[in-house]
Amino acid sequence: MKTLASALLVLATLVLPACNSMTDSQCNGHLPSPSGECTNAMCRVTDDGFPMFDKTCRTAADCVFGVHQTDCCGSTQAIGMNKAEQARFDATEKACTDQYAKCACPAFFTKSEDGQQATDGKMIVVECQSSLCMTTVR
Repeated sequence: MKTLASALLVLATLVLPACNSMTDSQCNGHLPSPSGECTNAMCRVTDDGFPMFDKTCRTAADCVFGVHQTDCCGSTQAIGMNKAEQARFDATEKACTDQYAKCACPAFFTKSEDGQQATDGKMIVVECQSSLCMTTVR
């Protein structure tokens, strides 16, 4: 059991290169920038620090989705949001992907917010569900 715990600790050290000595609460979900300000999005396997985006909608035409990298392997998740959030998402996602080290592991198919994978012949779509922009696979 100690060997497994040690292996997981080593793996976490390799997979979470964006972590530093500052605690999450000090930067409220962001990594400090080189100047020490808390402006960089946190990009971790658990995505605890990735920002939330406005998901409100009346119809699907109010929605777009962005593809967020969720690990250093390049696995991704499609996140639905109000179309007014697209530019903010794009800038945040670029900062996030720039933080990941490249791992020697395969990426999985993109997942939708309802947990489905966009495998061959299927595609991610965004819908307005209960006044929220959400992704699914069709």
